[in-house]
Amino acid sequence: MYAGGPETYTVFAPLMDKIIESYHGLKTTDNHTSDWDVSKLTFPSALDDSYCVSTRIRVARNLAGYPFGTFITP
Repeated sequence: MYAGGPETYTVFAPLMDKIIESYHGLKTTDNHTSDWDVSKLTFPSALDDSYCVSTRIRVARNLAGYPFGTFITP
């Protein structure tokens, strides 16, 4: 499921809210908070090849006024 634009989250709220709650475990009443305090991070004592089998970086953030991928034109 992809949102075509920011209004998708309100127009299709009954569907989108269920998907977000199921996939991310977040309800519409939940608030996201960020804590950028690096001193609160914990790391294993030793990193080796068994620690990370694979990784993926995905950028899925859009700025207001810029279209989502489904609305981008050449």
